[in-house]
Amino acid sequence: MITALAQHATPQVRADNLTRFGRALLGAPAEAAEVLGALAGISSVGAVEERMSHLLGAALDEARMARENGRQNGTIFIDHLEAHLGGLVEAGGLTFKGSLAVSETWVRAGLTPPESLALREDAINEALESSTDPADLDALLDNLNGPLMQADGGSSALHAMFAAMLPTMPAGARQALVRVAVGRPPEIYAELGCGWLLDTNAEIRSGAVEGLANRLASGRLSAEVLARLTILRSWMADAVLRDRLDGLVRDAMRNGIARAISEPERKLHRIVASLVDGSGAQSMAATVQKGSSRSVAVVLLKQGFGVKDAYVLPCDSATEQRAIMARITDEIEAFDVSAAYMAEAIGLALAEGLEAALAPVPGLVDVVQSCGLAGLRPLPSSVEAILELADP
Repeated sequence: MITALAQHATPQVRADNLTRFGRALLGAPAEAAEVLGALAGISSVGAVEERMSHLLGAALDEARMARENGRQNGTIFIDHLEAHLGGLVEAGGLTFKGSLAVSETWVRAGLTPPESLALREDAINEALESSTDPADLDALLDNLNGPLMQADGGSSALHAMFAAMLPTMPAGARQALVRVAVGRPPEIYAELGCGWLLDTNAEIRSGAVEGLANRLASGRLSAEVLARLTILRSWMADAVLRDRLDGLVRDAMRNGIARAISEPERKLHRIVASLVDGSGAQSMAATVQKGSSRSVAVVLLKQGFGVKDAYVLPCDSATEQRAIMARITDEIEAFDVSAAYMAEAIGLALAEGLEAALAPVPGLVDVVQSCGLAGLRPLPSSVEAILELADP
């Protein structure tokens, strides 16, 4: 399978092959465990290692979808691989680069990386590499983020990097690193902190609140971030965290930070939505223009899970934007909808997720900011409330 993935093919053929191989590997857990073992032990990252990660990720993605749809084979497959990974950790078969690759593979499949990855107490030391002070978390951030910040100033790229790296760190170090990162002066770290408030990991959420509090104490909490926090607090399933955030917002307002914010004009050229499929999933996409900047915002809603996925794809031109939307509408049967429909659908999904104690994915922050949905709040999802939305 890995050899076949190396063959030259169109993006669509490669995607089809990955899906086919992923389904085949789902039915062969022993072979999947072999791929996991090879990936966990890597000493460098090249084309072969990338293909291993994508292959294993495709199988895990199939397993995740099977588990979400109530099929036992998905649960058994994931449990088997996570148990195998635990054995590799205990036997010393997990390298630092391997732990990052495995973590990224789980994240790519929409799964929370196993806690066994965090057993490596020396992860920070290895990540620091050139630093003479392993406790210097600022040096760690400089080493990790420097090249990335130069290449891409967006918080999404930073979030993706941290999503793979943080699970490999001990819980205490994880929280401390997040706290220091969010408290750093550049505004992009405050945006990152807003996304981390919705993370599934309690240490990361707590570190984000602490970092935002540090920004406030040092006079670096902006009115724009404060406005975003007032929206985010209604999305949170963690009541304790919500109370802490409410206290932070009150303190910020007492300090006179709150002020009217003029939103830059945004144009939503087109919004499409799929029908709800048999698994209860619905996809939506919007083409967005803000000045000369263009992007495509994508959201996946799923019954029982709320907002399952959300992200923004930056576009270099209107042509690229139209091409991305064309690919999306080619893959799903989609219909044009209004901005009001999009906001209502997301609001209903937010409420459903909160009822199940599930926070939305952090990428929803980017979608809301991109589409100008500042007033987005969870909406009551009772039959009566939905009928009221349909016929006010």
